[in-house]
Amino acid sequence: MIVRMRDDLFDRVTIDGPLTSKESPELLEVLKEVIEAGRDLFLEIEGVSSIDLSGLQLLVAASEEFKRRRRGMALSKASPECMKLVESLGLEPFLYPR
Repeated sequence: MIVRMRDDLFDRVTIDGPLTSKESPELLEVLKEVIEAGRDLFLEIEGVSSIDLSGLQLLVAASEEFKRRRRGMALSKASPECMKLVESLGLEPFLYPR
């Protein structure tokens, strides 16, 4: 399940459940809405139970697009499943920029 909440300063998107090729299109639409609105994003991924390459590609592409548009995207509360995959693929610089 993907839930978007709007705050005065940013949008918060919470993902609960898998983030695979089946869920990626729904998340893509939500991310497009946030990007087109010119909003910063706080993405909570604590509830992600599993993630595949499609889900990871979407997160990396979204991070790059937010940077390109000079908007902020922050990942929060990453599940152990997500962190294990991100670390094993060396994607921390893309998803957790300094």
